[in-house]
Amino acid sequence: MRVDLSLECQVCLRLGRDSMYGGRCECGANTWLETAPLPPRPPVPPRLLAPTQGSLLPPQGAPVEPVRVVPGFVRGAGVPDSVVDDFEGARLNELLGGVKRGALILIVGRAGAGKSTSTAQLVAFVAEHWTDPASGCDQRSNCDIYWLDADQKDASLVRTCFNTAEVEDIFENRVVLLPPRAEPYTWQEALDRVPSDARIVVWDSLEAWGRTDPERLKILQAIRARPAWLNVVIGGTNKEGGISGVESLERADDATVFAERTDDDEYLLRFTKRRWRPCASAAARGAGKRRSGPARRPLSATTRSAPEAGAAAGTAAPDFSAETVAAAARWSVRELESYRAQLRAQSVPRDSIEGWNRAVLDAQQALTSESDQDDEPPVLH
Repeated sequence: MRVDLSLECQVCLRLGRDSMYGGRCECGANTWLETAPLPPRPPVPPRLLAPTQGSLLPPQGAPVEPVRVVPGFVRGAGVPDSVVDDFEGARLNELLGGVKRGALILIVGRAGAGKSTSTAQLVAFVAEHWTDPASGCDQRSNCDIYWLDADQKDASLVRTCFNTAEVEDIFENRVVLLPPRAEPYTWQEALDRVPSDARIVVWDSLEAWGRTDPERLKILQAIRARPAWLNVVIGGTNKEGGISGVESLERADDATVFAERTDDDEYLLRFTKRRWRPCASAAARGAGKRRSGPARRPLSATTRSAPEAGAAAGTAAPDFSAETVAAAARWSVRELESYRAQLRAQSVPRDSIEGWNRAVLDAQQALTSESDQDDEPPVLH
């Protein structure tokens, strides 16, 4: 059996006459047209494989295909890695697992939720880090913090934030504020006053600088275009606890952090977005995980609510039963507060309530260790 590839069927245009059909084509025709022979295929030059596990390298001295330059584009090999700095001890740093250099962080929450205080602590740690000679070539003796305040309009209130964060000396030595004047600054005027080599810039607050969602988005885009190493934008939340125009605003930032304050004055931080991986030093001590600290989960179909648990316990004393504690570990912050309020209303001793809190906290930590891969945003005390 032989196939003559120099012949082409004139009826179906099939290439090649097979001797097994007695000189005919598979379509039954017996009319052929002689074609020109195909040119030989050029040899494929050998390529150097990456030295990965299990790969075989070509013999030494084999030609290597050069990287082709595409005008107007940059190849992946030319893209530098992100630099993530670790400012150990700052709450925002521990939540995010370090801070990417040049990042724009949007921290939002209701009034009194600790947004400005958490920001003050972070920027103080950042300024101290880059002032320290141990930071090497990144060290700067005059690493100032440009705090652009359109919300408080009172420098003493900004000082209070640094005082609460126990970094008031940084406020006195590093913080730079806009000089007071009768006419309010526009965001463009404030941005123009910031030196091009400023490393730390804080905007307080986004809705005070921009009155509409399109203007706020424009502000974030203008901030991103500046070469600062850290930009923090403070914003408020609406009645539902979200951000007005959050879909477009989140596309303009690198991290979105929510600050919350519970009824018993606990200050919580959680993030819903982060465009970098935790740095090695922060990850080694457990910072920047998707879950950090006690996790508050929404109720499931098998979880009793706080009022149900209160009825089961009679609200005369905390219910330390394994079933109730396991269920409480999945309650929301509001439901936990509701149950504690029932206990306080029945004059339950404070030590008993705190003991129940510790039992629930242990149960929450056990749930956290069992579900490290959960996608729910973390909550940090």
